[in-house]
Amino acid sequence: MRCNSIKMICNHGARTISYYIKNETDEWIHVDSSSPLSRKEYTQTSIYESAEKIIETIDEIYNTGNRGVDLEMECTNDEFMYLSSLIEKEYGDTNIISSQKETTTQSELSGLDNDFEKFGKNDKKEKYIKKEKGGKGSQERKNPPFFCKQNRMQVAFAGKVSSGKTTLIDALAELNNIRFSVLHENDYILHQNMEGSQLWYEIAGIDIGKINIEKAYATIKRLIKTGMDVLIYCFSTNKIEATEENILLNIRSEFPNVRILAVLTSCVDDDAIVYAERMSNSLKGIKALPVLAKDKKVKNGIIPAYGLEDISRFIYGGK
Repeated sequence: MRCNSIKMICNHGARTISYYIKNETDEWIHVDSSSPLSRKEYTQTSIYESAEKIIETIDEIYNTGNRGVDLEMECTNDEFMYLSSLIEKEYGDTNIISSQKETTTQSELSGLDNDFEKFGKNDKKEKYIKKEKGGKGSQERKNPPFFCKQNRMQVAFAGKVSSGKTTLIDALAELNNIRFSVLHENDYILHQNMEGSQLWYEIAGIDIGKINIEKAYATIKRLIKTGMDVLIYCFSTNKIEATEENILLNIRSEFPNVRILAVLTSCVDDDAIVYAERMSNSLKGIKALPVLAKDKKVKNGIIPAYGLEDISRFIYGGK
């Protein structure tokens, strides 16, 4: 039997951690509600506060038959170093490998083809953490409990022209205290934080016409093959066209590990929740959320922004 695989997604600004486990069909699903990792003491916290308790719990529950645990992390470099140093101290440096995808540029994306097996051979940099003396790491373990890897968080924002992608990205960056640099490519704008642990892709607006739709769809698929696993699809109205519906349903079918969220970006109507539910039904259960990314001036005053926390929770692994 293979070992268990656990993914941790950390939101440093909000002090939250979400946990996923890979099921028998290699799909990431939330840990069960009966797992201690679903409790607030493990989710409403930070790596710095609870790393030792988290590692002990994962070792106790998920290290079945002492086969080890594959631990993947989407977090800051400092958070990864802190957790991996703790694992190194307790269990030895043979368990710690940091693998991080380099920034994907348009020229690199254009070189990808449909042969998924060719992807990933030369796109990683590896760093082995220096072993310290003492602790359990000074003894050779036949079945080490953790194989720890750091992944970059990669999120794509797509939608028609003027669907609110840029405004939403800016509002979420402010909410989570992220400072992005911006790189303009042919098919997307890359928003990257200073240390390169978060890559947010703003896909060029999908305009009318089959060619533009197919181009955007192809870009999204290439990004998925380079590690993007969260897709935020933006709507400026509560109407969804058949072409957009097909894109989202095809992606869900072809890439079940990609988490998809439909966002109504300019909801000021009292029936916003009703519109979101209708859209979710049209998308066969893909979650849809109403949001107003920034305050909106109206005749009788100002409608305050709302919904950003819900979008943020989804991006960082929340339900």
